[in-house]
Amino acid sequence: MNRTFIKVLPLAAAVLLATSCSKEDNNNEIVNNGQEKVEKQFKTITVKGNAGKKQGISKISLNEGTGAISFEENDEISFSGNGVSGKGKFIDDKGNFRADLTFTAEAVVTDVEISATIGTALTGAEVCGSWSEIANYLYETSSATSKLKEIGEGEYVFESQFTMVPQIAILKNTSGADATYSIGEVTDQTLANGSILVVMSGTTLTINGRTATVTAGNSYNIAATPAAPTVEGNFTLTTDGKVNYTISSSSIEGLEYSTDGTSWSDLSSTSVQNLSSGAKLSFRTKKTSTAYASQVKEVTVPTVYSVALGNIKTFYYFEGATWKELDGISEDNMGMAIFTDEGNNRYQIFDEGLTTTYDMEIYPYTTYTCKQILTIELEGDNIITYYAGDTWQTLVESDYDYNYGFVTVDPDQGKVYFQSAIICDNNDKPVNPNDHIDSKIDYRLNWAE
Repeated sequence: MNRTFIKVLPLAAAVLLATSCSKEDNNNEIVNNGQEKVEKQFKTITVKGNAGKKQGISKISLNEGTGAISFEENDEISFSGNGVSGKGKFIDDKGNFRADLTFTAEAVVTDVEISATIGTALTGAEVCGSWSEIANYLYETSSATSKLKEIGEGEYVFESQFTMVPQIAILKNTSGADATYSIGEVTDQTLANGSILVVMSGTTLTINGRTATVTAGNSYNIAATPAAPTVEGNFTLTTDGKVNYTISSSSIEGLEYSTDGTSWSDLSSTSVQNLSSGAKLSFRTKKTSTAYASQVKEVTVPTVYSVALGNIKTFYYFEGATWKELDGISEDNMGMAIFTDEGNNRYQIFDEGLTTTYDMEIYPYTTYTCKQILTIELEGDNIITYYAGDTWQTLVESDYDYNYGFVTVDPDQGKVYFQSAIICDNNDKPVNPNDHIDSKIDYRLNWAE
């Protein structure tokens, strides 16, 4: 086998040989370097070869049913190497082609490693309405290079067959509904049902909330996303203002949850704890070997409000809550809202001096106050109820229903009576339970005149 060299001829020799005959075409380019004209020479030859078939989506004429390769006559194939470039066309459906390759004058034709390419690399994503349109965006590269060999004077073929490897992946929307996809900074694009997305191998994209990286030669179906799970539950508050969500359903198998919409955790119990006010809580059925992760059921954590009753106690509540929904709140025999602190001291709740009832709604940003409830035990197991700081006079003026009007005051003498018995000689004296608890003085001996 002869090795063919492309030689640079001096300008004068080129003129003398201009009338010579050759099977090889010379293409000359005149280059002006600013001082003199220099003739740069190229050589173009015609070669034959074959592009091998590769199972997969690699094909010129795409067959949706089998995914097999099918070259079509006159489809184009490109070639490149160090000092060579050119294009060719297929001459049948067996992958045989004929190409014209142009070499620089310095190139040794049979020494150059040449690769083949079909199509052009995509710079983004292309949407096809039908399977046949994919051929417009096909991009394949040869798995290996090949050299030329001379089989006759000026007649060349490739030493080895080219195996063309697809560099694209396709995704068909078979979900039965429009899908949403994002690639890089291109977000929230719509892919109609039945449409096909063509992207380069290695592309990372998010479709219907699922993120994946596609690989060359693969065809993906965008399947229907399972419906969001049915999750029923209720929010409860902790004493420090955190929120728990308790699921009423007895079955939590296969469920996972997220508090940021990105990181998902298995639901291992019926309660999701320590949620922040106003946060989003999401549930879905997790992905299995046979099914995608489901659509997401999202619930919003209610806004948490607080009401401070002096420096005694702070309650946390959701908007619309009533006093009776708060842990630690109870009602007295008149239906008023009261609470008991850790020391078993009882307090009644007021709104601008008005008592609040057990079933009254708590209004955000309203200032509520409270008064400690105290009692005095008198002879005959009679109980007087009052608020800390009350005097006997204010106790009577308040007309507390607790006392049934049995406590009276003589404004002239300043005496305080209980069921006609004098219990105090000074109606301005603060009521003090320590004056009367445990003593049980028999005030019946001191009847008023």
